[in-house]
Amino acid sequence: MSPQVAENFDQLAYPDLATLYSFDATREGAQIMADLCSWYFIWDDQVNKFAVEGREAEWQQQAAQLRACLRDPAGALATAHPTPRAFADLLVRTRRHFSDAWWQRYTQHWTDVIDVNDREFTNRRIGHIETIEDFLDMRRRSVGMFVWADLIELASRTELPQHLYCSAPYQACIIAVADYCACCNDLHSLAKERAVNDPHNIITVISRARGCSQEDAVHAALQRMTGAVEDYLQAEQALASRAVDDSGLDEQTRHGLRRCLLSMRDWIANMDGWHRNSARYHVEPA
Repeated sequence: MSPQVAENFDQLAYPDLATLYSFDATREGAQIMADLCSWYFIWDDQVNKFAVEGREAEWQQQAAQLRACLRDPAGALATAHPTPRAFADLLVRTRRHFSDAWWQRYTQHWTDVIDVNDREFTNRRIGHIETIEDFLDMRRRSVGMFVWADLIELASRTELPQHLYCSAPYQACIIAVADYCACCNDLHSLAKERAVNDPHNIITVISRARGCSQEDAVHAALQRMTGAVEDYLQAEQALASRAVDDSGLDEQTRHGLRRCLLSMRDWIANMDGWHRNSARYHVEPA
């Protein structure tokens, strides 16, 4: 990078977001998450550019390349395009830390991210607006929160047993964090998305669905964020009780679970501050 490009990139603070929830991660683990966070935002900008310019064929080609990376990360390292090649490199670096079961879960979550971005691309092309609940279900995946929840285990240097990860209270924790972060992101990115006529924002969706003002829609989104925090705390408490009663959990797994939950709290605690610090959401007045 040139000094100017490096300075601009630093102001975006992409790696900083990953470090906010990776306390106690190894250097390698923290580097993977910081690199992936940077990759994700750069990819998101590419998808937006394809949508704005109507370059559907290029989007479909890239989506196919990313799916190929998930099937064979090592083989995809030879691909010519830098975006899927970088994605493949991150997959290879992550793979060595986890079991086949974890990896299957992780790659499925990435498949969901690509699929829902494809759905959003189509929505933008045909002008379709999702219902509030359908939008929230999509948003949980489009912002990659299930992927980041997987990587919390990398930061926590643990692999949660399948029955614990799939338990109702742990899934409720993930969904609560996802909803909080998605709404927070949409509050900060509303101006950017309206500038490119992108309807995939909770403020826009609520306003259209309820026929209300932007101010009322913002208030409704803030209420959902408050509700998400309450849902998280309730689920966390239920999970803590379950962990105490689960005699099959050894002390290392219990410690890993505690670290995962602390990282989820970090997501909630730091999300608004990161958005305010990142130059990504600074929009000059018209």
